[in-house]
Amino acid sequence: MGAFWQSFVVWLRRRLNEREVLLSRKLRREIETLAQKRGRPVGEVTYELLLTSLEQQLHETGCHPAWETLTRRERDIAALTALGYSNQQIADRLILSIETVRTHLRSVLRKYGVHSKKDLRAALGAQDFAMMEKHIEESGL
Repeated sequence: MGAFWQSFVVWLRRRLNEREVLLSRKLRREIETLAQKRGRPVGEVTYELLLTSLEQQLHETGCHPAWETLTRRERDIAALTALGYSNQQIADRLILSIETVRTHLRSVLRKYGVHSKKDLRAALGAQDFAMMEKHIEESGL
């Protein structure tokens, strides 16, 4: 399990322990029935269902959930970082100052919950950024 999922699991467990997740009556009954059949607590079954659903969504989209929270410029910088560009190369490519690249990169790292470019590359590893790199090239950025 990757760093993102590990941190998500910890967060989700805390949230489920802090308060009950609000569910529709029908969904709540379905989960209670399933928990009863499995002989397990409702919170535990809810957690497993939620995690399984999120993992399936991630697998189907091939996209890390944090990707959707990035601005266009953050996506450009994240993609070029995943492709192995240095901060200076990104700055040159996108016609930005090195400090602007660093600022956007810090934001990307924070949104992904990672602490280094290496960790970010690992989190983005499943995505193919070749087309994005080509688009950046063609648009003159």
